[in-house]
Amino acid sequence: MAENTAPPKDRKPKDPNVLRKRDLVEHLAEVTSLNKNQARQATDALLGHIRQALIEEKKVLAMPLGRLTSRRAKAGTADEKMVYRLALGKEDEVEAEE
Repeated sequence: MAENTAPPKDRKPKDPNVLRKRDLVEHLAEVTSLNKNQARQATDALLGHIRQALIEEKKVLAMPLGRLTSRRAKAGTADEKMVYRLALGKEDEVEAEE
């Protein structure tokens, strides 16, 4: 009998080149003493806080990830939009943050 290897119909196949929130939650649960529900709550809180800072056009320094910044492009026009930038952290900056 053939084995069913198709992904569940409600989920797309996992792309190994995409890191999703659920991957972050699973990793956090694995490397801490948090269960998956607690890890999900912590991840939601952290991502929400970062999102709000970017909306307020604050610079987010999160080493070793790097610097996240936001700015308004074409401010005051009908084409106004937010532009986000990530500058990856360098090794010497990572050590300085520790």
